[in-house]
Amino acid sequence: NWIPLIMQKQKLKSFSSPDAAAKELHIRKIYLPSYLPEHLNLAWPPAEIYGQDTPFGAVAMYLSFKQRQEIGLSLHQADANAPYQLEPRLKILSERTARQIVIKGRKATLLVAICDKNTPCSQLSWDEHGTVITVTGKFSAQDIIKIASSMIPDA
Repeated sequence: NWIPLIMQKQKLKSFSSPDAAAKELHIRKIYLPSYLPEHLNLAWPPAEIYGQDTPFGAVAMYLSFKQRQEIGLSLHQADANAPYQLEPRLKILSERTARQIVIKGRKATLLVAICDKNTPCSQLSWDEHGTVITVTGKFSAQDIIKIASSMIPDA
C-alpha cells in the first residue's frame, strides 16, 4: 500500500486563518495585501483559505464581496518549482490582453480578461523569491496592481 510521495495527490486542507495555515504548513511567509481599495467592497478576513505542503507548498485565499456571497478576489501562492498550479476558483474564460510589467522591481505578467459569469477581471502573477504569487480579481487592472503592490515587501 506504499505510494511514493511523488505520486500522492494534492492534500488541500481548509484553514481558519492565514496564520493557522502558515503555522501548520510550515510556510515561511504568506503574502497578504496591506491595502484593499474601499470601493471594491471586499470583506476581510478571507472567506476561504486552503493550503497544502504535499506534493508542494501552496496557499489559496478567497475574499468575498461584502454585499454578496460571491468571490471577488483570489490570492494564490505556490512554490515556483511546483509541477503544476492549484486550480483557481476565479476562472479566466478568455484573455483580452497580456503584457509584462514591472511592479516594485519584480517582473510580472498582467492579464486583462473575462472570468466566470462573463465578468471583466484582471490577474497579476510574479515570482517572489521562489514563490509564485497570483492575484486575480473581478475588477480593473489598476486595482489589481495596487493590491499586488501592497503584498510585495519593501526592500
